Amino acid sequence: MLIIEDAVPPLFVQFINLLINDAIFTLDEAMDYLKKIRELELTKESPEWEAMSTVDRLQHDANLRTQGKIAKFFNIMANESIKVLSYVSSEIKDVFTHSSMVDRVAAMFNDFLVKLIGNKMGLLKVRDFDAYDFKPKQLVKDISKIYVNLGDQDAFCEAVAGDERSYTPGLFIKLEKVLIKVCAESSTIQGIKVVATKFKKMSLLKETEEELFADAPDEFLDPLLTILMTDPVLLPTSNQIVERSTIQRHVMSDPHDPFNRKPLTMDMVIPKDDLRQQIEEWKEQKRNHAKDS
Repeated sequence: MLIIEDAVPPLFVQFINLLINDAIFTLDEAMDYLKKIRELELTKESPEWEAMSTVDRLQHDANLRTQGKIAKFFNIMANESIKVLSYVSSEIKDVFTHSSMVDRVAAMFNDFLVKLIGNKMGLLKVRDFDAYDFKPKQLVKDISKIYVNLGDQDAFCEAVAGDERSYTPGLFIKLEKVLIKVCAESSTIQGIKVVATKFKKMSLLKETEEELFADAPDEFLDPLLTILMTDPVLLPTSNQIVERSTIQRHVMSDPHDPFNRKPLTMDMVIPKDDLRQQIEEWKEQKRNHAKDS
């Protein structure tokens, strides 16, 4: 069993964390270089190209070749990272849905979808996708499989729906249409329909609860992310109380107390069960008051 709360997270957990970091970095970099390549290609089709000197044209083409090589490298790495995540998520779910990882995982895939099928996809339309190993259709299929793989996990669905930066119900309506267009497996298309409905329901519930708990006392809020805590813990060297998942994410990449930079591991944090109970009682009172009014 994977115990992420161990002083040193299991090697597999560290591997998945690094793989997620790689996927974010490589796909972002690949897309940035594809945008640059598209601009360079458009220049060759514009009147500006005719006005360039021979030397400038040679420099322009050399720049295009360099950008292309870099884009290809990042695309190859991104394709493999997403493929591995798709495979692993079909067999092992607890790492991806753990409180220390789930928000980041959901936000990452939502962001990738927006870039791949959103309104700005046109910025990535270089002349020859194959020349740069850019495989948007396969990326969309693999990412969709990850949504389906993790769609039976409430924590993941809540995280997807709670991603205010990228999630909208319309994103998954569009995803379904794209999957049909690129001839994805029927099981993937049907799976996306199912999880999209769950995401939408959880998004509506989140909006309702955010309004309900908007006036939470400051002592109930995580000082780092200003969110209502559900599992508060005390950091022993700084005496700060934070949400457990917040500090788990932090120490996974930086094993130091963020408030005083002293060494910190998860076995050192102290659960604040009394405060957790107070928060739960306050939330229940707010819910009951909303029902009665």
